[in-house]
Amino acid sequence: MKKLIKAVIFDLDGVLADSQPVHFEADRLVLAECGAVEFDPDAIYSKAGMLKSDRLAKYKNEFALAPDVAQLSAMHDKIIYGLIESGDLRATDNAAAVLDMLAESGIERSVASSSGYTFIYKLLEKIRLADKFNFIISGEDMKNGKPAPDIFLRALEKHGAEAEKCVVIEDSSAGVKAARAAGIRCIGYRNLSSGFQDLSGACFVISDFKELLDGRNWIYCDED
Repeated sequence: MKKLIKAVIFDLDGVLADSQPVHFEADRLVLAECGAVEFDPDAIYSKAGMLKSDRLAKYKNEFALAPDVAQLSAMHDKIIYGLIESGDLRATDNAAAVLDMLAESGIERSVASSSGYTFIYKLLEKIRLADKFNFIISGEDMKNGKPAPDIFLRALEKHGAEAEKCVVIEDSSAGVKAARAAGIRCIGYRNLSSGFQDLSGACFVISDFKELLDGRNWIYCDED
């Protein structure tokens, strides 16, 4: 016998919005401003899903950047908020329809993103999804970022749900690993703008949210 799951936990960048390129561009501009103008793009793509502070610390070490992480973070914020305001960012195709379907089914929705709260709320307002979630969790509150499970364990606490009664949707290798480490079933979202991400740990992979509307077995879990 099956029953509906309790909650779906969404990553933001690359899942609800095609915004990973905004992060990549902000990272690139920070590196360029610090004099690191030549590097393999994988130096950026491989850090998708990580906390900003962790990414910037890695860049500082990899490229021997002069500013400290706090200074790099301030530079990054100024650049990325400008990119959000000036960019034509929209919700991922059919994301709103999936969120509405979940709400109509009585299934809770949350965002668990490595991005900071200011960025999350600005982006959700920009893509007009801000009112569709029960709550938001930011990596700012976590001691350990993805691929550690901390942010998803916090989501389980806030939903008051067991891992087997929730689903995570992630586009990054780090995010899929974090969901698995938390014991939560994960759907991989293949977004070409996120670079090549290893989603092999996901239970299945989609490239359009329409796939979740056409087949809805994923919103059920086995009842004990």
